[in-house]
Amino acid sequence: MSSRMSSTQIGDGEKDKESAIKLAEANTKNELQADAAKKDAEIAKLLAKIESGEIEKKLALSEAVNKLEKERDELASELKSKETEKQLLESSLKDKHQIELKSKDEAIAFYKDMKAKLSTKMVGETLEQHCEIEFNKLRGNCVPECLFRER
Repeated sequence: MSSRMSSTQIGDGEKDKESAIKLAEANTKNELQADAAKKDAEIAKLLAKIESGEIEKKLALSEAVNKLEKERDELASELKSKETEKQLLESSLKDKHQIELKSKDEAIAFYKDMKAKLSTKMVGETLEQHCEIEFNKLRGNCVPECLFRER
């Protein structure tokens, strides 16, 4: 019986060892699964953090682009306004110069006409009238007893 007991004890010992090994393997497997789950959760957390950072970067980039577009639009509007103002100023100056040229042309035409009217004949007639007026003023004082008549 002692040989049987020893083989039964040996068989039980082996079963206990196998059970202990299986239990240890199961515990190790559970620990590995728990570690893997922790690592997966940490990876998911880091991925979420990265994604959140990327979203923040995209948002900041979008805000910067919007700000620059707004500034660009304002500058374009200001430039258009300045160009319109410049065109109005140019138009005003052109009109002013046209008016000045017209008035100078009119003055030139007036003086040309006056020169044409002051021909030699006209100057002679004007001089004759002037002399007659001056003679009539002085004739009464120079020769008081003289009487002039027209025929």
